[in-house]
Amino acid sequence: RVFWEIQKIYRNVESTITEAAEFTHLFLNPPTVMDIRNASSLQIKDTNIKFKQVNFQYTGQDSDFFNHGLKQLYKQDGHSES
Repeated sequence: RVFWEIQKIYRNVESTITEAAEFTHLFLNPPTVMDIRNASSLQIKDTNIKFKQVNFQYTGQDSDFFNHGLKQLYKQDGHSES
């Protein structure tokens, strides 16, 4: 049993180091998309986003929990469940 615990800890450490290395790689490389020189600021006004007839469905493991959570978020946003 101790061996399995050590193996589990090793996998977690290895995974964490790998993720940290990948994340660090993002900061070491210059961005590929750059703003043009002297670009004017984006002027945004009168914005509105409306969702109509949007359905969410997840069919993987824990799908009941996931779908229930989406329905609760939708209700909290002032929508009724149909």
